[in-house]
Amino acid sequence: MFGIVEPAANSRSRSVRPRFCVLALVAALFVIPLSEGAARPHGTVLAWGCRSFNTGQCTVPAAARSGVTAIAASDFHNLALTQNGSVLAWGCGGDYDYGQCTVPAAAASGVTAIAAGPAHSLALKQDGSVIAWGCGGINHDVGQCTVPAAATSGVTAIAAGDSFSLALKSDGSVLAWGCRGNSDVGQCTVPSSATTAVTAISAGLYQSLALKQNGGVIAWGCGGINVDYGQCTVPAAARSGVTAIAAGIRYSLALKQDGSVLAWGCGRRFDFGQCTVPAAATSGVTAIAAGDAHSLALKQGGTVLAWGCRGSTDDGQCSVPASAGRWATAISASEAQSLALSDPCLVPRVLGMRIASARLVITQRHCRAGQVGYAYSRNSKRDIVISQSRRPGQVLPPNSKVNLIVGRGRRGA
Repeated sequence: MFGIVEPAANSRSRSVRPRFCVLALVAALFVIPLSEGAARPHGTVLAWGCRSFNTGQCTVPAAARSGVTAIAASDFHNLALTQNGSVLAWGCGGDYDYGQCTVPAAAASGVTAIAAGPAHSLALKQDGSVIAWGCGGINHDVGQCTVPAAATSGVTAIAAGDSFSLALKSDGSVLAWGCRGNSDVGQCTVPSSATTAVTAISAGLYQSLALKQNGGVIAWGCGGINVDYGQCTVPAAARSGVTAIAAGIRYSLALKQDGSVLAWGCGRRFDFGQCTVPAAATSGVTAIAAGDAHSLALKQGGTVLAWGCRGSTDDGQCSVPASAGRWATAISASEAQSLALSDPCLVPRVLGMRIASARLVITQRHCRAGQVGYAYSRNSKRDIVISQSRRPGQVLPPNSKVNLIVGRGRRGA
């Protein structure tokens, strides 16, 4: 499965305190019905695509419909990290079960990050150690599940590629393992530039990416025959000012400080539009994800953008459903599917709370404390919230403002 054999292009590969009028604020609200909120709990995983290639990865289990904090998509399975630090896995249907959906006991608690490759899964524990599982069956174990001693402590981030794994250490160095036999195209040969001052990593099919402290992207791999599609040739625009990276199949993405997306690669027969960044992704983007023939971007306010999917590569993964069109806080992409994590602002009731407590509760509900006004009140004590602009129970885009009026106590008191 991991040998360097290229298919045809149309087949599958792998503080101001203003006074304001409470009535005016309430009248100006954009209200989403409470009934909609009942169906949008915190930490819900949304999946779409899988029209003609479905191993169960688009069928989100009940356990992943609330309380999820992170997601990772791969070709044949998906992973989710829950609030209690446990890992969920689904998919792996038919002949695509390599053990990557069989979550080990070690990943049932204390996990802080996850990553998924086609035939393996990774988890990062609170103690800085990496655990890996999967790699079962014939020709699917090329060492990517054999965690080296150096990755059993001090790891801060992980990434899973097609036939290899990456880990970022607390000292800013990158570790790589796997890549045995024909799967080695240099993606496990970490260059000296990636042994220090690295802040983020990403793993694709034939390439590894690292983001440096100075905002520059470095790439390695792409060696051998029929594996270099330009994904390792970092453009000048990605050598500074980058805040996030994503390695896809035969292409790479970068997110700039100004909120714009860069894409490179997609050479030869494998340009399906995934490297043609739309105008909507040239500003206001907060996160990116790279798949096989499509790209995803998360906009401020929780909107998901998708592009690519030309021709026979369209499995619906670029058709963003209304349920994922707002409130998203994270995204992930793989061959035939897209994932989003929905975590809307669920407006809490903070009337009667002290201002400090109210701010905390608002933040915990993925909302943002906005303007704070002050008013005299016969019935309320000083520094107690007496009015809020958003109705408790409303469902709003992530980070929506909740303006407050706080009591000054009685006039002249």
